[in-house]
Amino acid sequence: MRNILITLFVLLVGSVSVAYAQETETFQDYLMLSESEPSQELEREISYEELPEHVQFAFEESPYSMWKVDKVVQLETTVETESGTTYYLTVSNEADRLVISYDQGGYPIE
Repeated sequence: MRNILITLFVLLVGSVSVAYAQETETFQDYLMLSESEPSQELEREISYEELPEHVQFAFEESPYSMWKVDKVVQLETTVETESGTTYYLTVSNEADRLVISYDQGGYPIE
């Protein structure tokens, strides 16, 4: 069975609603889709407990809070003089598997 990750982007507007979904073969394919400028990236797998409180809270308030968290990836990116951290949560239930992304403040991002 072929695993397909659905990269799900959500926006916070009072409650969480789906803004955009992009089908990709792997997490690396997703990262390639989002590259637009030369940058330095440091990717590492972390535990759910290592997530910032803002990110944990945002996920726990999302429609996917009851789904199993399979993997958490922290991606630190530096582009020219700016830097930022993005968190990717791979979550699943009995039928689906999704990757949900949050910025370091806990806001869902595209």
